Amino acid sequence: MPLLPPSKRDWSSVPDEAITLVQGLRWPPKGWRNLSTDCRLLALEYAATSILQSTAVSWSITNRCLLVHQFQHLMLPGTAGILLDNSGMARHYLHETVREIASGVSSLPTEVKSTILRTLPEHQDDPLLSIIKDIPVRP
Repeated sequence: MPLLPPSKRDWSSVPDEAITLVQGLRWPPKGWRNLSTDCRLLALEYAATSILQSTAVSWSITNRCLLVHQFQHLMLPGTAGILLDNSGMARHYLHETVREIASGVSSLPTEVKSTILRTLPEHQDDPLLSIIKDIPVRP
């Protein structure tokens, strides 16, 4: 499982049910703008679980925080946040650090930046990412 999941997307510009994630599951959900923030989180968790269960690969995501983090690219605008555990906070800070390095605003020494980037896992092809590649990334 990659330490850095794909970035959140701007789903507000995508028509409801425009993308088929897995058989029987279209995204974003119909009428999602009328859902409460908590229901948007529930929709994300349902979609993530459905995707994982539809793959042949067995999955070992053991908590909600990790599930939401791993599928944050499906997070709808206005989705309720989830309380981060210690490993969730570590993933969040790593993600922010890499984002700062990539955007050129990091004040870390060059050697530290290089070490961080070398320790990241190799990119793996994800069929879901090819489906949502045209959805803009949120700033």
